[in-house]
Amino acid sequence: MKLFYFLFYALIFIIHGSCRITEVDHELPIPIPQQLAWQDAELGVLICYELHTFMPGRYNQAVNRKKNLDPELFFPSDLDTDQWIRAVRDMGARFAILTASHESGFRLWQSEINPFCLRNIKWKNGEGDIVKEFGDEIKRRLSNPIATKKGKGENIHLTFKKPTRINRLNKIQ
Repeated sequence: MKLFYFLFYALIFIIHGSCRITEVDHELPIPIPQQLAWQDAELGVLICYELHTFMPGRYNQAVNRKKNLDPELFFPSDLDTDQWIRAVRDMGARFAILTASHESGFRLWQSEINPFCLRNIKWKNGEGDIVKEFGDEIKRRLSNPIATKKGKGENIHLTFKKPTRINRLNKIQ
């Protein structure tokens, strides 16, 4: 048994001695300042706010996503983007992302291309712009720049004569 342990440890020693760490032939990648800033941010908030927010009951993506939505559902009577950003700042988050267009395709800004947007509803007489309000509050309350995310929601409720043109124009926005 002692011979077994001796041979086992001798084999380990020989294998370990033959494994050499060689120098790397290339330089390792160095993160750019934006990557370092993202890493340093550590905590952020994603705000998803759209037509489904105003639907009754609990949201079920498999069911609700397929419904034709009436844009007049969107009527945030007590919208306070300042409160959103205060909450973001108070929880210690360093950035906030607003989903400016989510899966329904409804735009939270004044779109001149897509009619499914704030321009065409009664709220604020069609002059509301949540992306702008959100951006103004970010600049006022947080040191980090605004971030918005546009979803790839399709406007399944609308019938366009040239849907490929509308889809191409939506990519431009």
